Amino acid sequence: MITLFCAGLIGFWLVLDGAYWNEDASLLDPSQSAGVLRREKGAVRQRSEKSWVWRDIGDQEYQVALGDTVFTGESGHALVRLASGSEIAITPHSLITIQQEERAAVKSGWLARLADRSAAGPARHTVEIKQGQVKLRLTPKMAPLRIKSNNTDYKLESVSANSSVELSVDPKSAGGLQLTTGSESQIKITEEKPDSAMPKAAVVVAAGHTAVIQKEQETRVYDVSLRPLRPGSGEARYINPAIAESFPAEFEWEAIDRVPPGATLSLEVQETETNHKTKQRVDPESAKATLSVRPGKYQWRLAFDSPDQKQITSSWMTFSVLGLAAPQPMAPANNSRFTTLTSEVSDLEISLSWGRAPGEAKTEVQIARDSTDFQGQKDSRVTEQSNLRLDLPLGRYFWRIRSVLPDEQVSPWSETLQFTVAAPAAIPSPLPIAVPSPVPAPRILPKLAVNTPALSTRLRSADELQKVPLIIEWNSILEAKEYRVSLFDGSKAVFKNRATSEPRLHFLLDSISGQYSYEVTALLEEGAVITSGRVNLPLELAAPVLKLPDDGAVLDGDFVLTWERTLATKSYQIQVSSDQDFSTTVVNEQVINNFYSFFEPRAGTYHWRVRSQLKDLDSGWSSTRRFIVK
Repeated sequence: MITLFCAGLIGFWLVLDGAYWNEDASLLDPSQSAGVLRREKGAVRQRSEKSWVWRDIGDQEYQVALGDTVFTGESGHALVRLASGSEIAITPHSLITIQQEERAAVKSGWLARLADRSAAGPARHTVEIKQGQVKLRLTPKMAPLRIKSNNTDYKLESVSANSSVELSVDPKSAGGLQLTTGSESQIKITEEKPDSAMPKAAVVVAAGHTAVIQKEQETRVYDVSLRPLRPGSGEARYINPAIAESFPAEFEWEAIDRVPPGATLSLEVQETETNHKTKQRVDPESAKATLSVRPGKYQWRLAFDSPDQKQITSSWMTFSVLGLAAPQPMAPANNSRFTTLTSEVSDLEISLSWGRAPGEAKTEVQIARDSTDFQGQKDSRVTEQSNLRLDLPLGRYFWRIRSVLPDEQVSPWSETLQFTVAAPAAIPSPLPIAVPSPVPAPRILPKLAVNTPALSTRLRSADELQKVPLIIEWNSILEAKEYRVSLFDGSKAVFKNRATSEPRLHFLLDSISGQYSYEVTALLEEGAVITSGRVNLPLELAAPVLKLPDDGAVLDGDFVLTWERTLATKSYQIQVSSDQDFSTTVVNEQVINNFYSFFEPRAGTYHWRVRSQLKDLDSGWSSTRRFIVK
């Protein structure tokens, strides 16, 4: 009886033990929580190990399970706080997976596994960096953090009281890992190869040093660290295209007083949409350099080229240079006419309003009377508001505006509009009592002019991924007590008579089509109604912008093709071909996410492109990029 009871107890234990069914499985539960994920800004997405569906991360904290993958977009920043206490700050264009350390199952039977279970200790996490940069914070009290890159495991331990370290993986370097320590941080890194009889010795990376780690090569540690400062984090710089075609961008970094012997420091600036790269040698000690760039989106980094062919690079920083557009005058409409209440009152309050341009800090308003000669006679005022109220005497007026940036750059002048302030028409003398009074002339109502924007699928903000933002604006009417806006999708009303007191309305669309139209109605104090009539919204289908890998990248192993999302898109069509004409395709698929995972590709040269797909509409193809598989 005792023997049967023991056999039953042992059998029940084996059923509970997942390793009984799979000798290669981990003894730890893969579904346990690894920590929490928080989006700092921009687009951040999360996917579980058992699903191909990605989830957009909002502002609240999310649980991270073992096996989860986190992907950050062009301006995405995220923070993962592991249960062990380690913090991982993820920068844009990064792809990482949180795993549990795999432990080989004991082959000698269930008794050995049962004895080893008590000594196994708590779960230890492994962070696999597939591409991009992450920043870690460790202390000696924390359990060692394991990093995986290019199918190799590394153990990181803090030697100093508090250690900050930046890790980066560049897909173009075949998964090479680079580690840079902070100014007061010391890290010990150990390459772990359980199947190797001769494991590599641990390497201690001192404060302010950089370690370059390549597969099957010795780790090199350099007494240098590269830390770019500005521009970065998606900063935008503006340029007036009427004054200059290029912008003298200033790049700053922490001063470098230790240069590897024979190494040269270069500034690398790459335009993200065309992949055009500029490389300029700079002085390490100056900590500053200037390079002229045209309007566009850019990323930049610093790079040391050493005689031993090892390249030390900083993390990528992103910025954009935008053409500074003139602000748009809104009200009063061109050739408007305003009448004073009586002939004795010669001054009238007029309100000028306009739509502000991106990056604008202030607006300069110029007003000229009876002439377009703004230089000879002008009233120039600078305001931080988007409207200006003036008391003006009778006369004809011309006005124009331009943007003023914080660095005192100015935009081109807007178009010149005019309006008139006039006295009321003379009232005729009363006629004899027997004669009927004349019927007063009907009042001429002001016109309602709208500024129709294009309904574009191009992504304007990483915070608006599912909806299409739209702003409708029109000229302000002094007598209006309220405006009402109606939006239609074909003959169906999306919403009707949405009220606003401002001459503009901002809203979000759940979908996009070429059938949208709108109508604006102004309700005047005296009861009159002015309408703009039905106005169609033009549709602009934007092609996706390819992101990673860079054009001409040399890749090894599995990798991910990524591109910028377009708004309200149902799916994307991706094509990969061995010829640039795409006469035959290796991949021709529809995907719902803005990336495609390429597993175990054959060696060769490939070309790829993507287009957006709405219900029954397709955008044009994106530009074509090339990559090489070793």
